Amino acid sequence: MYVPLVSLQRAVALVDDLADLDDPADFARIALPGLSRLVGGEVATGVDTAGVGTAAPRRSPDELIDADRELLDALRGPLLSALRRAHERRRARTALDLAATPDGLTARERQVLDLVGAGRTNSAIAHELGISPRTVAKHLEHVYRKLGVANRAAAAWVACAQNQPSRISSVVRSTASRSAS
Repeated sequence: MYVPLVSLQRAVALVDDLADLDDPADFARIALPGLSRLVGGEVATGVDTAGVGTAAPRRSPDELIDADRELLDALRGPLLSALRRAHERRRARTALDLAATPDGLTARERQVLDLVGAGRTNSAIAHELGISPRTVAKHLEHVYRKLGVANRAAAAWVACAQNQPSRISSVVRSTASRSAS
């Protein structure tokens, strides 16, 4: 297969542009203009009956030259790989977002901490979340360790401070000014 150097450079640039793609929704926005530049016209993409990605120029078959067809066939694998990686990155990012909060707590530990901050007992938290009181206690052990606190009251204070930082800081200031008097 003969491919002009400029077409090869454009193909490499297109695959390179897609290498760090994080959102599959951006695939068409990036890939279609690049494919259009490669074949000199609009390009239609889709999935055939076997579930294989396809790309074809939107022009009559008489105008389609073999080099365009061969180039699109050669790019199918790298383009599908880029799209798969984007899907995997999105799934991984979603899992990470759900798994941990900025303070290192998992989503479940955050739920337990918020309920502790609301004044709930382990039994009430267990009932609300559909888990056992022992599981709640284990989550709280992890919360204490991750937040560097020693007890439930300190953890509740942190939960309140994170949920209403301005209110907590004003309480701290007023308590400090009373102590200084």
